[in-house]
Amino acid sequence: MRRDDIAGKITDKSGKDVGHVTGSWLSHLDIDGTRYWDIERDKPLRHIPERTPLPSDWRYREDLIWLHKGDLDRASAWK
Repeated sequence: MRRDDIAGKITDKSGKDVGHVTGSWLSHLDIDGTRYWDIERDKPLRHIPERTPLPSDWRYREDLIWLHKGDLDRASAWK
């Protein structure tokens, strides 16, 4: 399993398993074998950045800064 992999289960209110989730937070999300999100197919829309963002803005998130720089170890540590 890679550091960016995700896996989990979906349960109903009684706790019974009703589905399984797998994928990567960097590329795709599958639920019960059906791909619901794929970064190559579902390209993010371009946004217009705020000129004076709040200090909590996503652009200041250390995990994303290190991911952009290609340092997955530091990105994971900050995540």
